[in-house]
Parts: sequence; C-alpha cells; structure tokens
Amino acid sequence: MSQFEETFSLPVDDDSSRCLNALRSFYEHNGYRPSATNPSASTTIVLTRGKPSAGWWSSNMTDLYTTVSATADDEGIELTYRVDTTGQHLTDEDEAFWRREATSAKNYMRGHKPLIDLRPIEADRAKKIKREHRGVALQGAFIVIFIVVTTVLISDFYGCF
Repeated sequence: MSQFEETFSLPVDDDSSRCLNALRSFYEHNGYRPSATNPSASTTIVLTRGKPSAGWWSSNMTDLYTTVSATADDEGIELTYRVDTTGQHLTDEDEAFWRREATSAKNYMRGHKPLIDLRPIEADRAKKIKREHRGVALQGAFIVIFIVVTTVLISDFYGCF
C-alpha cells in the first residue's frame, strides 16, 4: 500500500479542546467520520473518509481513504493526514488539495472563515481532469487507427498481403 502523509502544526491561542471540537465539526462537515480506532484521550481526534483502494478508480482526492488525526499539546495542535494512494500517481495539484483542506480547517477553527464543504470543489476538479484524459485517449486512439489503416493500405498497394 502506498501512502501520502503530511503534517501541519496549528498554533493555538485559546482552549485546545474548543479548537479540537471545531476541527471535528469541520471534518465531519467535509465527509469524515470518527475512526473505529479513535483514542479515548480528550487531546486527540481521529477521523476517516473514503474507501480503501479507491485510487484505482477515482481521481477525486475526497474518494481516497484518508485518516486525519489532530493531537493537542502545549504548543498547539498537530494535524496529520495519511492517505492511501494505491493506484494513484499524485501530482502537485492533487497534494495541494490536502493543504487547502488543512488551511480551511485552520481558518474555521480560528473563526476567520465559515464552515465550507470542499468536496464539490474537488469533484469539479476531478471531472475536469477526467475530461482532459478522455480527450487525450481519444486522440491517441485516432492516431493508432490512422497508422494501422495507412499501413494496411500501403501494404496492400505494394502487394504485401
């Protein structure tokens, strides 16, 4: 299983339990569910989203099996993403999704931005990529067909068949 992991440090000026609750609300709003392995400690939350091995059939980063954990300590909150990337070749744009999500979570936690669901935005990005790939595949198919037909016609003309 290949995995992408990224960790973010979120400085906290006030009550860390309030911040963890805000992060939990943000991530649940974005489709995460409490993990079955969620620790009982009040200083850590673990949430998951997606399906294992979804990378084989989806370009949508929100479909990939992702575990996000947030742990509070004296210095702030450490936010860690672990993403099952089996079947994927992640681009910089793909990896940027989790940075955008972490930034949105941080802004919501601090009260700077409203609660936002990033899944529709990511779905639109994935659809655009799928359309681009489909167009390239169709061009490739037409080129291969043209080469095969041309080869057959030239071979027939010269009596190779």
